[in-house]
Amino acid sequence: MKKLIWVFIIGIIASNVSAQANEPGSGNALDFDGTSNYVGFGDVYNNLTLPFTLEGWVFVENLTSHLGIFASDQSQPGTPANYAGVWARVNSNGTFHVSYGDGTGAGAGSRRTWTSTTTVPVGAWVHFACVVESPTQAFIYFNGVSVTTNNSGSGGVMAHNANEMMVGLRTNHLGIPNYFDGQIDEVRLWDVARTQAQIRTSMCNKLTGIEPGLIGYWRMDEGGNGTCGGGTDVCDASGTGINGTLQ
Repeated sequence: MKKLIWVFIIGIIASNVSAQANEPGSGNALDFDGTSNYVGFGDVYNNLTLPFTLEGWVFVENLTSHLGIFASDQSQPGTPANYAGVWARVNSNGTFHVSYGDGTGAGAGSRRTWTSTTTVPVGAWVHFACVVESPTQAFIYFNGVSVTTNNSGSGGVMAHNANEMMVGLRTNHLGIPNYFDGQIDEVRLWDVARTQAQIRTSMCNKLTGIEPGLIGYWRMDEGGNGTCGGGTDVCDASGTGINGTLQ
């Protein structure tokens, strides 16, 4: 069984989606085993609202079920919860899915969801960016290229709960865990709607961490030697200081 490990990356070439050359350069990524590993951040970002942008790099190794990438307000496995906060995942059919919940329940009337019609390839690096501007307007980009989406749900204003933020795991409303099987790198959270030009300009480059609107930036470069508190840390390179712990 794989363990949660740091993977050294010399160069990344993403295929299957037409875009500019994708070469983020040297660094590390986190390899998740698909069964038990994630990064936990505690109860954070309870003031996050619309608009927001979530982006990062993913390398799907196996696609046999939904794969949770990010969840801002998700319960532990086995614990049902109402839809709340923001979550992103790769669906079992390979499409990409971003949602937010209003905290009122666990049906379509309590969330807003956008799902790509384009699939995420298995065995290749892909940069994703999801920009949610309003309850009725959102964009998903693969490698800087806008993809067609289907939207569903009629939820209200985004709400938050006391549950933990996670990378590499999203637990659904029934308490069923969706662990990520593959690698995740360069996760960025913004409280602004990034333009396509901005996404394309920065997606292959390291950020300084002080860019306007950047409220979370996890480079995954610590290599098991996190400098923000210990060897199991995933350090936030933005000014917000939301550091995570490998689980």
